[in-house]
Formats: sequence, C-alpha cells, structure tokens
Amino acid sequence: MAQKKWYSFSDYKTSLEQVLQDVPPVVIVEGEEEYLRQVAIERIHKKVLSIYPEAADVQFHGPVVQGEGKFAFGDLIAELASASLFSSEKIILFRRAQRSLFVAGTVEVSSKKISPVQSLAEYIKNPTTSNFFVIEVEKINKQRIIGKAMSAAVTIPCPVLIRQSDVIQWMKSEARIVNKELNSEAASILHRAYGSDLGVLASEIGKLTLYIGAEHVITPADVEQFLSGTVEFSIFELTNALERRDLARALKYARLICEQGSRDQSGKKQDGLSSAHQFMALISSLLENLIHTRAMIAEQLSSNEIIQELGVHPKRAEGIIRTANNFTLEELQYALKTMAMEMKSTHDTGADPKLSLERVVIAICKKKTV
Repeated sequence: MAQKKWYSFSDYKTSLEQVLQDVPPVVIVEGEEEYLRQVAIERIHKKVLSIYPEAADVQFHGPVVQGEGKFAFGDLIAELASASLFSSEKIILFRRAQRSLFVAGTVEVSSKKISPVQSLAEYIKNPTTSNFFVIEVEKINKQRIIGKAMSAAVTIPCPVLIRQSDVIQWMKSEARIVNKELNSEAASILHRAYGSDLGVLASEIGKLTLYIGAEHVITPADVEQFLSGTVEFSIFELTNALERRDLARALKYARLICEQGSRDQSGKKQDGLSSAHQFMALISSLLENLIHTRAMIAEQLSSNEIIQELGVHPKRAEGIIRTANNFTLEELQYALKTMAMEMKSTHDTGADPKLSLERVVIAICKKKTV
C-alpha cells in the first residue's frame, strides 16, 4: 500500500481485511501498537489454518532485548526453503523481528556471496506460493536491503491510536467481535476512565459484555454502573469535575486516585505515585482535545463541522464543545503549560507527582482574571 505519514484505525482495519481476503504469501505487520500487531497476526494465523487445516505451523521469535542472543537466520531461511513432510502448505511467523533485522550490528553484507539477511530479502521479493510468511516489526528501516524488500511487500500498519475518535472506533469494532454494540457515549466514558491503552480497554470491554448478559447494546448507564466504586470511576469523576471546573470535587478525586492507586497497562496494581504520573498524562490528552475544540470554535466552525472533526458521538461532542466554551484559549494554554512544567519537574528533579497533579488540577479549574 502507498506510504503515508500518519495511519488511522481505518487504515489498519482496511489493510487487515484485505489480507484476510487475499491471503498473500508475505505479509509485514508493522507499527508501534503491539496490541494491534498481535490481533493482526492471530487473525492471519487463524485464517490460513481455516483454509489449510493441515498446513505446517512454524514460529520464530527474535530477541526482545540486547544480550538475549542472536537470531538463527539460517534456521529461518532453511524453513522457508524446505517443504513440509506432512503438508504442501506452511505458515511461518517471524515474531519480534525488529532487533534481528534492524538494530545496529545486523549484518547484511558478509564475506560470503550472500548473507542470511540478503537471502531473506530475496525470499520476500520472490516467495514460495505454498508458504504464508508473516513478519512482525515496529518500524521498517528503508535504508537497509531487507527494509526495501519489506516496504514493497503487503503491509498492515499498526499505529498507536492517538485521536479519541480512532480509539472509540476501535472499541466499537472490538465489541462487535462478540456481537455487542458499544454505544458511542459509553465508549467515551471508558476512554475517559482508562485512557488509550488498547490492551486494558479490550479487557474491560470483555468484562462489560459479561456484565450486561444477554443485552445487545452496552449503554452509558451500563458503564457507569460497572465502574461504580472503582478507581476508574474516580478517574471518570475527576475528568467530569475538571470539565466543569469544580475545584473542590476535582481535588477530592485526584487525592482519592493517589490514595487508591490504579492499574498499569498489564493490569497490575500500582502505587499512588505511579498513578499520579499516569493520570497527568491522561489529563494532558484531555487538555489537548479541549484546545483543539476551542480553536475550532474561534475559527467559527459550525457545531456540525466540529462534531464531524472530533469524530465522537454527537452527545459527547456537544459536551466537549460546552466544556471548551467554559475556558478561554489562553486559560487552556496556561493549563497545558503548567502540565508540561509539572511533568518535567517530576521526571527531571524528582518532585512529588501527587503535588504536581494537584497543581495541574488547580491550574485547570482556577479562572484566569483579567
């Protein structure tokens, strides 16, 4: 596919669906969002085995960290070149290939006529049609011989989803996999509570589908009841209080979050200091969204144009517009500047992140006098 500077969830979804339809002999799964990479690989793997149940199934894993050991390219090349004893088809997965292919020290030119990496590049250009070869990387280095070959192959982009509209679109798609419809406003609440970590969100959507039982639609009321009493509910209440500029309530929930702790990307409980760091990043995303909306208001875009640009449920978009109207652009810029300063101080000088979180809350809620 043509190279773009920025990919969305739609690009990922379209590319994956095309691969599942065509099942090409070489597929590159590339991008920084690990969750999307894993889902894409699992779906390709399942698709190939559904078409060829007897296909040989071979997996290689490259090293994740320095010192883990060099990857045995010879074994991979041999597997690609050899035929299976029990089946005419074969699916070969090369997972975690980034360090093996592109980290400094990877040899592409050797004293031999052709190096293993060059052999791999040649295979990608002229694959065996009975093989289905999938390579997983975070980023292709197009300056390398192997990178040039991979860039010309069928690629599924797996970008980190930055825009809220992309995350919500992904959440709705995730719910449909288990035959549920996730209401857009319900998705917004989940996003406000958990942020943009797809692994965490997928886990919570899975729990929600069990929570609502036979009901087909996951509603905002379902999500609020599901969250009630949890630290995530405190996060939801904190963002609500910040949007209303209710300082007392915002400080209450900011302190509660730091007391309760929260969960990291793997679901592991983390302490109050780590939680404060995490939620300053979440609030930073909220501020950027409000600044973007406030700028559109200043440009005199219509409500419909702003709703379309935000890409969220109209009810949620209207709420964002109302919230943005509670601030001047100068106030939002001041709050974001305060956020940047506090995040820098907690990382560079070891300042107390709990205190920094409270300062950010005050900066957002306090109205700037002329």
